[in-house]
Amino acid sequence: MTDTTSTFDDARQWRDRAEEMRMVAEGMRSEQNKKIALRLAADYDRLAVHAERRARRGLHRNARAPFPRMGLARTDTA
Repeated sequence: MTDTTSTFDDARQWRDRAEEMRMVAEGMRSEQNKKIALRLAADYDRLAVHAERRARRGLHRNARAPFPRMGLARTDTA
């Protein structure tokens, strides 16, 4: 059986990216750039939370399931 989960659904990947972005932010001299990098890290953390929720529900990006916020059914098969 082929694993159909995408990297979009990999919570560990998003957490790793968030941590990497925080490390990058630590080395930045510009406060503005540091804030942007930390905001990106927070966004990656949010993506991880969403991926974990999808995993608990048995959903992933390629699944044929309703989109919870839009109330739309997925119609593509690719």
